[in-house]
Amino acid sequence: MPRYKKGDIVICVTDKMYGMSYSLKVGEQYRIDDFIEMAEKNLVSVSDAKTGEQVSIFDDKHFMPLDIWREFQLRKILE
Repeated sequence: MPRYKKGDIVICVTDKMYGMSYSLKVGEQYRIDDFIEMAEKNLVSVSDAKTGEQVSIFDDKHFMPLDIWREFQLRKILE
């Protein structure tokens, strides 16, 4: 079962991976436009959640679901 589905809102948790920097902004919201399952990794096509502008295709490890991110932020505040 895919980790994400089209239309999901996710948060960027890293803009660096595999020794490269990407055109993502950590903490920004992105919308999943498409999800591609591969044998060794999963790719997501994303657009900016605010503007709707297409960004690019990235490894899904760059992102975290919005609800889980909010839970982590709440725990930080309560500690």
